[in-house]
Amino acid sequence: MKTMKNCVERIRLSYVVTTFNKLKYLKITLPLLLLSLKNDEEVIIIDGGSTDGTREYLSSLYDDGKIHQFLSEKDSGEAHGFNKSILLSNGDFIKPISDDDLFEYDNIRKCVDFMISNDDVDLMGTGGISYNYNEDNFESSVLIDKDLFQRYISSRRPFFISGLGVILRKSSISKTGLYCVNYKRVDMEFWLRSSSNQTLKIAYAPVNTYCWIANINSNSFNTASRRRIEMESYNLTHYFQNAYSDLFYTNPLLDLIKHNWRWLLRFRNQFLSKEPRKSSAYLLDDTLNTDELTNVYHTAHHTLRSVGIGKTICFLR
Repeated sequence: MKTMKNCVERIRLSYVVTTFNKLKYLKITLPLLLLSLKNDEEVIIIDGGSTDGTREYLSSLYDDGKIHQFLSEKDSGEAHGFNKSILLSNGDFIKPISDDDLFEYDNIRKCVDFMISNDDVDLMGTGGISYNYNEDNFESSVLIDKDLFQRYISSRRPFFISGLGVILRKSSISKTGLYCVNYKRVDMEFWLRSSSNQTLKIAYAPVNTYCWIANINSNSFNTASRRRIEMESYNLTHYFQNAYSDLFYTNPLLDLIKHNWRWLLRFRNQFLSKEPRKSSAYLLDDTLNTDELTNVYHTAHHTLRSVGIGKTICFLR
């Protein structure tokens, strides 16, 4: 592991990045972060042991003083990488960053300002856009996210939104917990677990802070069947947590389900459900050359900048 001493005494914001064999994407997205970086911010990158030149690329950036810490070694996936980077972070606030998506850093800082002004907020969610490069248009998640969060305020029903928009307070990690390494869709598990935790103060800012661009190696596409099983288990897990009572388990059938629900889900998904259709709307073909890929990201970044700026009016629970 390599580390670099920051030139300021206190780090306000830590950007934590995980990556694995996505060098051609990282070379587009990471420079945008480094160009935007402030003196009281740091960049920590965890590489899962890439074999495509990522380690050498990160080592060069470290030697040039552009990144503060990086670690390259085999790990257990995205959640494991984020957990390592969070534990290494020095910032008062933590912003997870993916290696193949785009982010609007000015809006992220506005949200951090809000969390500084409201020191009881443990974590914050934000909106973002999905960019359709085939049709050159976008769709924002803000309206849907706002509706989910407002329902959560009134009903306390667990919800989830994209993990690309989450901002964490470092001192609240002891309450939120780290990411769960048993799941592939780590953001869904994290949000359902967090929104089930009545000790947490959660906020949502209806601004666009990220742009999701799926590629052929994205978790959204290469773990579809497992993610469907996980989605069912999330629902059951949180239902059992919220419905727990001595009377609930006096029913023999429910007790049977409680102890065997994983196997029931496997049977359901293996034999009773059809594989969901994979949308190709946002899918970047892996055969795109460097120039084509750069142009796609340039267009998406311009789109994000044009729609991402807004007043940070937050909703609190």
